Amino acid sequence: KESSAASDVYKRQGSLGVDPALLYGLARNQVAHVQLTHAGISRRAFQVLCYAVAKSGKVRTLSLSGNGLGPKESRNLAQVLRRNQSIVFLDLNANALGDQGALTLAGGLVHNPHIQFLYLAFNGVGPQGLYTMAKALVRMYSLLDLELSHTPSGDAGVQALVSAMAAAPRQRPEQLRDVRLPRRGPVASWPRQRGDRVLVAHVASEDSRLPK
Repeated sequence: KESSAASDVYKRQGSLGVDPALLYGLARNQVAHVQLTHAGISRRAFQVLCYAVAKSGKVRTLSLSGNGLGPKESRNLAQVLRRNQSIVFLDLNANALGDQGALTLAGGLVHNPHIQFLYLAFNGVGPQGLYTMAKALVRMYSLLDLELSHTPSGDAGVQALVSAMAAAPRQRPEQLRDVRLPRRGPVASWPRQRGDRVLVAHVASEDSRLPK
């Protein structure tokens, strides 16, 4: 009954910029991949979408790159990450999270240990944001691929990330295999090997292609 009622609400949101069929599918727990890159989604539609994804136990891929998402939207994303434990792929490249958005998002990431792919390039995350994010990343034991290139994080931010990841628990079951950092920073200090865990740092050049 709750799913049916939610579906009726979602059907009325078509004018907000989200396909009603997508929202209906989310309400019925039938959608595994949400692809809304450069969709020009309105704030109201984004809130409705987050509500639907948060309640779904099926969504594994959430791609929202290029939608101008900022600190306010990061609150909704943090709630999604707290409630939805099925998401393993989160693409937020080319948005406008900034340090404040990174701080809020980190609050949700620490409650979701299942994320394997996290893309946050081109988000204006500075040293403070990256430092906060680092605290969350060390608790993301399933993380395999991290995209943080093209951010104004500076040496201080990159060093904070490097130090935090180097100090991550040894019992981490997965190997963090790909990390893309800003071109500038103490990348040379990134630990190439730590016990039974290998970390590989890929430094993105300004013209490198981002993951799709």
